[in-house]
Amino acid sequence: MLRSVLGAGVGVVRGAVTASGRRAASLSPLQRVVLAAGAAVGAFLDPTRADLVSALGETTGLEALRTMRAQMARDETGARILAERPMIDSATAAEAAAALAADEAAGVVANTPESSFAAAYGTFLATHGFSPDERPAVRFVDDDELAYVMLRYRQVHDFWHVLYGVKPDVEGEVMLKWIEAGETGLPMNVLSALAGPFITSHHPQQPQGTAHVCVL
Repeated sequence: MLRSVLGAGVGVVRGAVTASGRRAASLSPLQRVVLAAGAAVGAFLDPTRADLVSALGETTGLEALRTMRAQMARDETGARILAERPMIDSATAAEAAAALAADEAAGVVANTPESSFAAAYGTFLATHGFSPDERPAVRFVDDDELAYVMLRYRQVHDFWHVLYGVKPDVEGEVMLKWIEAGETGLPMNVLSALAGPFITSHHPQQPQGTAHVCVL
């Protein structure tokens, strides 16, 4: 059942979030429970499985997403983001790379107070070989706006890495999950933070620049 459900929904709901126009997969209560449980076990066994990590977050996080949306709607910047639904994608990465190149041309050392956040983000992406386009689509959230909130959460994840100077390995991801748990209230992050020591002990450190280690 887990495999069939995971393959059911491709693309984020409706065009404001993705050009696919496809709706989210419709899950029965039983399917939602089975998917959440199976995704949790699978992600524990293989923290690089972004599809399982995403499925767990979507099937357990609706109330947290509603809370985040309400908080965004009460804030001027948050309300603007909800209205405009900007994407963090390859175009953002290109702007970050340009900022990094400008800093280098001016002799500004990366990740110093004189350097910009955009340049620091560009350094992070270049160092680890990441692209913001790698973030998986939202498949199991029916509400368009909540789907965007989940997508936005995923897309700013690497911003947190840059701000806190945390490496994208198992240990670093577990550290970041503690922060995200407090900021978002997503059950997935709380579970990841609590399970972190067990995940770290069961998985060797990943070579840098090979794949995102998602950690539940």
